[in-house]
Amino acid sequence: MKRNSIQSKMVVLLVTVALVSTLLTTTVSLYVARHLFTDYLSQTTAVQTDVWAAALADYYQENGSFDGVEEFLASSRTGKGRGHNMRGGPYRNHRLLLASPAGKILYDSADLNTGSRLTITQLASGIPIVADSRTVGTVLVVNPRWQDLNTLESRFIDSLTLYSLLTGLLTALLALGLGWLMARPLSQPIQNLSAALHRIAGGELDARVPVTGEGELRQLAEDFNSMASSLQKTEIMRRNLTADIAHELRTPLAVLRGNLESLQAGITPAAPETIAPLHDEVIRISKLVKDMETLSLAETGNLRLNPRPIHLHHLLEQLAPAIIDAENRHLQVVIETPDNLPPIQVDSDRLLQVLLNLLQNAIAHSPAGGKITVQAEKAGEEICISVSDQGPGIPPDQLPYIFERFYRADKSRSRREGGMGLGLAIARSYVEAHGGRIWAESTPAGSTFYFTLPLTWRT
Repeated sequence: MKRNSIQSKMVVLLVTVALVSTLLTTTVSLYVARHLFTDYLSQTTAVQTDVWAAALADYYQENGSFDGVEEFLASSRTGKGRGHNMRGGPYRNHRLLLASPAGKILYDSADLNTGSRLTITQLASGIPIVADSRTVGTVLVVNPRWQDLNTLESRFIDSLTLYSLLTGLLTALLALGLGWLMARPLSQPIQNLSAALHRIAGGELDARVPVTGEGELRQLAEDFNSMASSLQKTEIMRRNLTADIAHELRTPLAVLRGNLESLQAGITPAAPETIAPLHDEVIRISKLVKDMETLSLAETGNLRLNPRPIHLHHLLEQLAPAIIDAENRHLQVVIETPDNLPPIQVDSDRLLQVLLNLLQNAIAHSPAGGKITVQAEKAGEEICISVSDQGPGIPPDQLPYIFERFYRADKSRSRREGGMGLGLAIARSYVEAHGGRIWAESTPAGSTFYFTLPLTWRT
């Protein structure tokens, strides 16, 4: 167990709580015991004094004075003679003082102060002896246990302190064991988390922690695994982006380099028909860079949108150039939308790009004489738009990947014929940036691409 670990700190905390509790309990116990001793002796002395006052009052009434009281008191203290039958029984373990109403000591069982006077304090603490409705004297009981109280109390406190220390030691040992057992289930997940963090810091982005237990530690483990998955996904995207860019730029750059070297060497004349293809390659590369930048912004959540309410009919009218291109390829484009579609709040430029990308994808995969259908309808709080074609369809095993960057379902098509493989990826990023969904369904008779958009802007 490491010195500064959570487990060690919890053990120290539990042991400290046990020791403090023991100290507090011992202090309170000693305080209570001291007062209980004092109250017990006070009550015992008061009872003894009351009994003696009653006995002496009876004696005075029988004899008319305290003459001969010494013999009476002596016999009472030894348990012999008349005094043996007085209320309360014989009393041996105390000192008895009998004084006149003026405070003169008439009897001292200890034979120490007979004939002297009680102090005002002693006289006030005594019990008056009342006979025939008048005070005939004062009796004072001095319990020798008051003198031994310090000794008794000291012994008791010593014993209590010893047992308290032993109890505290046992409690500390018990807290040590229980603390270790209780802290381990709490510290182990944190240790696992720390080890996983070090692995991730070292580049092992597949590091995960087991999700166990309940409460905050379970939530922490789940959040960590979610974070690690996001980091791993981001790293994979970064690597794929680098590889894709390198792959896509390699061929056009090689073509540019070869043609430029031929121009420099004078092998190819610098005629317009020679330079035009080079200019087209530069334009394609520029478009590729721009599309990659847009995708990167969308995937990181930094794509800026300018939403405003528009009617879908007005947006579909802007597809006219693409529709003319389709007709030139002997394709029929049909747009089916109800007249009562509500306006939607979107970035019109981004949404138009989605529609163009899907329409151009349908045109590229439709045979001559085929039909392309664009439909839109209200579905709850969303607008659902679809683009269908009559092409060869997409194999089921390729449907999950068609929205990935640089993915081409038809591997035989060149980049010039099939594009760069970014159209569907850009469409997905734009739709998801609007809070919508996009997916595709396909049969051998054709494919249909669907996407939804919320009617109101979701901030």
